[in-house]
Amino acid sequence: MKNNGIRLLIVFTLVMSASSWAESEGEKQVRAMFVYNFANFVEWPRKAFKRSNSPLQVCLLGDVPFSGYLEPMSGTLIGDRELKVVITNNEKKIKGRCHILFVGDDQKQVMKKLSRSKKYIYILSVSEQKGFIESGGIVNIIDQSQKISFDIDLDNAKRRGLFISSDLLSLARNIKRLSE
Repeated sequence: MKNNGIRLLIVFTLVMSASSWAESEGEKQVRAMFVYNFANFVEWPRKAFKRSNSPLQVCLLGDVPFSGYLEPMSGTLIGDRELKVVITNNEKKIKGRCHILFVGDDQKQVMKKLSRSKKYIYILSVSEQKGFIESGGIVNIIDQSQKISFDIDLDNAKRRGLFISSDLLSLARNIKRLSE
């Protein structure tokens, strides 16, 4: 886990130090790596998986510009689980299947349902939507001042039964906690 932490720190440092960003292929790759690396630094309880060898599933719901960069990562190992990437525009196809859910901008209305539903427990929800954390999301990727960063709502993560590594928390721009 320590080597993963160092690798993640290097990737995030390089990304955050970039001087300018446009909606480019490089930026899409970076966003895909963010989501991939989140999988390495979040712990799900055993009951989040149907079987001991069930894959860790990343679902991309809606219009996700970087899906072409994340999809080839299917089959890689995250800990002792195989990563499986599911791309869909149909919210019904993700019920009970996802461990990480990236919600595209065209699916904003879905997040309100997800945050109220017990069917979506054990899901790390990620997006780039303004107000995403306030509507129940856990990680919001931010493009601010030509740097890509992310905010985390630790309380939303705990409510979803997830443990986020301190290595990942140390890289977040903002961490929202109950005490705030």
